[in-house]
Amino acid sequence: MKILMVHHGKGIGGAPKSMSYLAKGLIERGYLVEILFLQASDATSLFDEIDCDKYVSKVPIYYFYHMSKWVRLWQVHKLVSQLVSVTLQTFFVAPYYILKTKPDIVYINTSVIPEWAIVSKFLGKKVVVHIRETLSEGHFGIRSFLISTIINSFADLVISISKYNKSKIKGIGKAKSLVAYNYERLPTINSSYKKIYDFIYVGGESEIKGWKVMEFLIRSNPLANFVLAGEYSDNTKRNLLLLPNVNIIGVVPNVYEYIKQSRFLLSPFAEPHFSRPVIEAYAYGAVPLATFGGGSKEQVVDGITGFLFNKSDFKSANLVVRTCLNLNDSEYFCLLSNGKKLFRDRFSSSNEAEIINLIAEV
Repeated sequence: MKILMVHHGKGIGGAPKSMSYLAKGLIERGYLVEILFLQASDATSLFDEIDCDKYVSKVPIYYFYHMSKWVRLWQVHKLVSQLVSVTLQTFFVAPYYILKTKPDIVYINTSVIPEWAIVSKFLGKKVVVHIRETLSEGHFGIRSFLISTIINSFADLVISISKYNKSKIKGIGKAKSLVAYNYERLPTINSSYKKIYDFIYVGGESEIKGWKVMEFLIRSNPLANFVLAGEYSDNTKRNLLLLPNVNIIGVVPNVYEYIKQSRFLLSPFAEPHFSRPVIEAYAYGAVPLATFGGGSKEQVVDGITGFLFNKSDFKSANLVVRTCLNLNDSEYFCLLSNGKKLFRDRFSSSNEAEIINLIAEV
């Protein structure tokens, strides 16, 4: 069986990490996998060690992110860019690569469902849709209705990474969607690792990932030390480097070593989200602090395996941070122990076999 896996985004984030793990698992089990990147970016580096054919499309792509409310109705240039992108993907990019690779299954993530699901089915291919990003309502619910209708009509298999993501699909797509949680393929849980940092944040200067909250927390807690991974502008770096409690490591190939050295991991998403860094926190011995709502409620048991706070609420987040700084060793290691158990029960690499079996049955 041959599978074409299509990755839409750019940068080193949760989606390409999860997809790289799944690609490895499929290849190890004897499936023929080819990977198409719709944009050239650092994300391709996550697949360097995977022995398969890879392609990078040179056709510009623009799409509504899953949080589509960031595109305003009056931003006509963005709407036109979206229309042009959809046209290019539908009539040129998708047909070209599907005919070139001749897969049995086309595997796609959330943001390019319309073009790729329709073209794949038109060309007689099985379609696997992996809902890694929550479907937002969009303006007047149009986006949610459109994507759900396409899923209902063209997807042979729908996998949601959380119950919350599944709940956002409308119509019969919700009924045929199966929930399989993301997982960490390197379950090295070591709570005795030497802790150098109080908090680690891996989201870079992304508003959706909660950067505004992070700036507030850093400046409000000068006695706590923070390590920051991800992309930051030169201006932000200059300002933060003036603070003695901040270490900016930027984009690193192996952030796990820094998670092991941190007591807590902050994931302050500004929108409901299923956070991969939370799973990595459990796997590598840090306690997660995340935004309340959406998939995070399935990841963090508040006060038991970590802590939740209200989205974009500076005071709520700061209260959680202060609570963490005042925990004694017994309380802290109890959180780690509970997180370790939740990881093994819900987010371990055993989920990989479940997902691959679902794909094999398409």
